[in-house]
Amino acid sequence: MENFITYKRYRWAWWNGALLVLMSLLYILVEPPGGNNGGTTLGTIYGVIAVLGILYLMWFGARKRSYSARFTTLKGCLSAHAWIGVSLLVIVPLHSGFQFGVNIHTWAYLLMVMVVVSGIVGALRYIVFAREIESNRGGGSVDRLLEQIELLNGEI
Repeated sequence: MENFITYKRYRWAWWNGALLVLMSLLYILVEPPGGNNGGTTLGTIYGVIAVLGILYLMWFGARKRSYSARFTTLKGCLSAHAWIGVSLLVIVPLHSGFQFGVNIHTWAYLLMVMVVVSGIVGALRYIVFAREIESNRGGGSVDRLLEQIELLNGEI
């Protein structure tokens, strides 16, 4: 059964994985003067990629409440949301050159890590509970359940 994690044979996992491999290779191969950090050209590019990822994650909050989307499905957007969130756990440290200290940037990263981890926990719980909910309703479709409610309502 396909869910938002496995959407279209892990399409978003593959895209994000390929992006992370490419970004990691560039990080290893490019040695800027003064070392890797957020102020180098590569660090700035990675920072822009991270900001675009965060903006997408924020946009998803509005997208999931929109019922008029024509070019994509909500499941596809949720899949991208989940995999981009996980990718940011690597992209942001690549941006900073793995330089962490006691500053606002590290605190922002730690907050982002907490949000992503809570999202992962929520996604796993949703997948488990969705199966349990479906098994509790006897495998019936939503239409069939609505018919049963109408019958019970008529009997009452």
